[in-house]
Amino acid sequence: MANLNFKALNVENWLKQDSVMQHFGGINISTGKAGVRPANDWAALFLQPKLHHTVPDQVAGLVEAARGATLYGWFFYPLYVIAEGQMYIAAEAALREKYLAVTGVPARYERLPRFAKLLGWAVKEGVVTEDRVAWWRGAERRRNATTHAPIQGLKPPIHVLETLVLVCQHINALFE
Repeated sequence: MANLNFKALNVENWLKQDSVMQHFGGINISTGKAGVRPANDWAALFLQPKLHHTVPDQVAGLVEAARGATLYGWFFYPLYVIAEGQMYIAAEAALREKYLAVTGVPARYERLPRFAKLLGWAVKEGVVTEDRVAWWRGAERRRNATTHAPIQGLKPPIHVLETLVLVCQHINALFE
């Protein structure tokens, strides 16, 4: 068996809490007491950030798949980083959908720009405001880092939750 830095799945443990989750505490939503945050509390936190109804369905689907992976991170901790990578893919897809909506270029007739060119276009056209440019540039870097990672990364769920909140905010801003 490979020497992993995370839970090795088998038929006995795949539906059990990943032991790493015992190290992430907070205030229990049900009891108001500090301690290990239970699964339902994590789920409630990850289910809070919302996309506007104006966000295209295909982008919303990518975000919801990422959100779903975060919920199952309770059982398999590496899913949090995989989910975060998917969130950045959703952010790029949102830029692409905005580009298509504004330019009217049919996707089937033109090779669509990649993340950096989409962002350049969005900034030039005022689709992404100056106060949001740094976040989008960081999103591109983090998308590349998670997509091309040489090893499986691990990240605390609260950081991935912060990413989900910011991804939803920035995608929503594109489609207001």
